[in-house]
Amino acid sequence: MAKRATFKVAKQSAKGTAATTGFHCGLYTTTGLGENWELVPDTDEHGCTTASTVFRDLSAPTRTFYTVEGNAEGFLYPNVIGAMILGLGFADSVSGTTAKTHVMTAASATADPWLTILHDGNADVGSTLERRAKDCRTTKLKIDADNNGVKWSADVAGLSLDTALGTETSTTEPTTRMLRSLGTFSLTFDPAGTPVVISSNSSNAPRGLSLTIDNPTSKDDYPLWSAALGDLPRDSGIRIEGEFSGIPVQYSVYKQLMWGGASGTAPSATWKDCSADIKFTTAEEITTGVPYSLQFTLPRIRAWLDPDNYKRTGANDGRWTIKWQMYVGTSTPVTATLINSVATY
Repeated sequence: MAKRATFKVAKQSAKGTAATTGFHCGLYTTTGLGENWELVPDTDEHGCTTASTVFRDLSAPTRTFYTVEGNAEGFLYPNVIGAMILGLGFADSVSGTTAKTHVMTAASATADPWLTILHDGNADVGSTLERRAKDCRTTKLKIDADNNGVKWSADVAGLSLDTALGTETSTTEPTTRMLRSLGTFSLTFDPAGTPVVISSNSSNAPRGLSLTIDNPTSKDDYPLWSAALGDLPRDSGIRIEGEFSGIPVQYSVYKQLMWGGASGTAPSATWKDCSADIKFTTAEEITTGVPYSLQFTLPRIRAWLDPDNYKRTGANDGRWTIKWQMYVGTSTPVTATLINSVATY
């Protein structure tokens, strides 16, 4: 019988220095990690024979350089997700004694954290090969919530791959799953003017949501005399977007989002700001009254109703999907607040 795979993540102290301690071994539904080679295509060549042949005389493709690519997916637990958020280029400010509050905001480009990832696919019965990916970054992180629960998925890219030392130390993810039924939510129209809560966890709540953080990296820095990339610079900046689905929307909300305000009389090209606050928690508590939780605060987003996702059922039930994008309208465009028992990443 095949053994289970492991996927462990730790933040490095600096680029080029693989982590040896502080790994978090998570709970996942799928994981993967491997090297992706860039190939110089085979070419027609003639050499030192004049014999005729019916076959093309091709050289072998040349492996020039590789990038490390990986992915992980699972339900939302409180520890590994923190390292994945830091891998997007976020800085962490920690406070608290037993319950630790990690306030994570986007760092400067020169201070982006690097990750080390250990992966053992356990493909062979009775043997292991734990590979180590060094100098990794999270290139995409997605949170999804629906009737099946709260899940996350991430893509990672790294500079080099080798065999783990085998002496790295890790802690196991606590089995405290964040639940779709616990937490808070608010979507507010015109937060800097006359705020109006369009949807919340207690009124007109969405039936599903997604939040995607894209952090594309450039993969063209390949120095000579090396098979590995030299760097993974951010390509075009962090982009955050998502959607809230199945929201009961009245015509006043329709006008606010699509016609420039509740008194609008026709479609308007003028955006009106919204803000969003999304929080999921566990049933278990770290200390009395303090559960594990993950919260995203977005002070300024641009939101609109998706015309392709309007559903009308029964006599009175009309539901929309609201799509949105974050934009840099404040000094801190996004804050991720994670409460767990991890002292430091």
